[in-house]
Amino acid sequence: MKVVFRANRTSPDPGRILIMSWIPQNDLLAHPNSKVFVTHSGTSSQAQALYHAVPMLCIPLFYDQFYNAERVRQKGFGLTLDLRTAKVSDIVSALMTLWKSSAYRDAIARASHLFRDQMGVPAERGAYWLDHVMKYGGGYMRSAGQEIPLYQFLLLDVVFFIVAALIVSLCLMSAAVWCFWRKDFQRKSKAD
Repeated sequence: MKVVFRANRTSPDPGRILIMSWIPQNDLLAHPNSKVFVTHSGTSSQAQALYHAVPMLCIPLFYDQFYNAERVRQKGFGLTLDLRTAKVSDIVSALMTLWKSSAYRDAIARASHLFRDQMGVPAERGAYWLDHVMKYGGGYMRSAGQEIPLYQFLLLDVVFFIVAALIVSLCLMSAAVWCFWRKDFQRKSKAD
């Protein structure tokens, strides 16, 4: 197994470990010998690994990376490790699992095929829709949410109605309980 790292240091084993200060990540993932990608689970890194169908070992550090890493794990595109608790043996085990198991390669290869199987080139699709909007206008594609007041868009009128209905229901139930309690109390006082 040969490893490529992005870091600002020298390699302890130049024959097996290549360390560079900058790596064209997309090109590296496109290489047919790329078998596993260790990533912090950033959105761009995930999209590139998905496009090139390279299973991922996710070690998230902050913000959205934890969600992204969990999504990779759930979809079977790779494994996730917690940087705070992972030991060297955990990392090696996860790498070997991803490298040897065809389940991860198959899952991400299928997703990659779905991801890449789109109509036309993105630039052509963009040009088509620009021409379409210039020719026909885009009014019919606008969401109705752009034309309604903010309180309706946020459903505040519905929330107000539900809260009002709950308050009225609670008041009616309280009044009914009070009436029954009062009648029961009056019966007990007459009996005494």
